[in-house]
Amino acid sequence: MAQQLSEEQLKALAQQLSHPKGEDGVQLGKRMNVTNDNMIRKTIESLPITDGAQVLEIGHGNAHHLPEFLHKAANIQYVGLEVSQTMYEEAQKENAQTIAAGQARFLLTDGTHIPAPDAHFDIIFSVNTVYFWQNPVNYIREIGRVLKSGGYLCLSFVEKDSMQKLAFTQYGFSLYDTEGILNLVKNIPHQHLEQKHYTEETFSNIGQKVERTFGVLLLQKL
Repeated sequence: MAQQLSEEQLKALAQQLSHPKGEDGVQLGKRMNVTNDNMIRKTIESLPITDGAQVLEIGHGNAHHLPEFLHKAANIQYVGLEVSQTMYEEAQKENAQTIAAGQARFLLTDGTHIPAPDAHFDIIFSVNTVYFWQNPVNYIREIGRVLKSGGYLCLSFVEKDSMQKLAFTQYGFSLYDTEGILNLVKNIPHQHLEQKHYTEETFSNIGQKVERTFGVLLLQKL
């Protein structure tokens, strides 16, 4: 059953969604495994993953999805970036064996810079994080810097019309429609672009049953 939250509770939830922290953040991460499951699956399905690919995920949460992702091809080398210390720690707990096998590593960042050399990654993807980027234009250019020519970027996001139905998104969220995302990715020269849209029923983070539309945008860098 949906909870009726006060303004302060809505602000606290919005803050946790942008930067999960502490035990509340741990529990939120587990809920997001459920609420974002379909988005994550559709995103991974869209990725042209090949053997030996160097892959970057921005905002991985607890990375519960990583073992399934790594079965998509052989010898994938995965790097996950997080601004949340809590999610960084949870991802390492969830994926200790994968880390030990040398297939994955997780890094804490400031959300503005990507600690990688130019043209390093074959694939970069991110699900439900673009709303929280501090400087979206600068960050998309940073993503373009570390993406190889011919490499792929996939951004998945809930459409603005759907997000506006959720009370907590008025606090610290930058909402996007498809046109807004397309304007953002113009900052990465690209030669190929695919868009897919899906409508689903799910539960919000306050237990509210919602219908939402999300987009999965895939581009190939020149």
